Amino acid sequence: MSNFIPTLLLLATAVVTLVTAQHTITRADSDQTSTAVRIDLIDDIEAFRAANANLKVTPLEQIKSNDVRQQIIYAQGQRIAGDSLVSTNSESKQWPRLQDVTMNLSYPASGVGAVITYVQVIVNQSSNSGKGYVIAGGIGQRFIHLVIEAHSTSYFSYNSQIYGYF
Repeated sequence: MSNFIPTLLLLATAVVTLVTAQHTITRADSDQTSTAVRIDLIDDIEAFRAANANLKVTPLEQIKSNDVRQQIIYAQGQRIAGDSLVSTNSESKQWPRLQDVTMNLSYPASGVGAVITYVQVIVNQSSNSGKGYVIAGGIGQRFIHLVIEAHSTSYFSYNSQIYGYF
């Protein structure tokens, strides 16, 4: 396998952390509109859920794509007049064997964020099995914490957009 470098596309205010068994990559700028993202490999999704039983999870809507890649679009809320893009992130990772992946995305990484109107996370993976949840905050609030699960995948890439107003 070639040496793979994750692709990061961030607003100047984003915080991204990629956690793998081998290393951790962190990028940060300090601003109140930053987003924190962590991608974890997990061996047993049910064990993860059992270990985090106190989390309140709200399923995200899963919009199916007709694209030949395995693309899943998770979304919640809707755009409104006067809102704008307050955070965007993207990152990619691949593995030689199938993995269960959990991505944690938090906005803002610190401080007070915009009032959130719409969230969309586009995920590309090698399987069509996955789920997304809001576990804290959400639409109409100034923070959100999302968990995206991808099951049995050899690659995982995402692009997230969060819209809101101040």
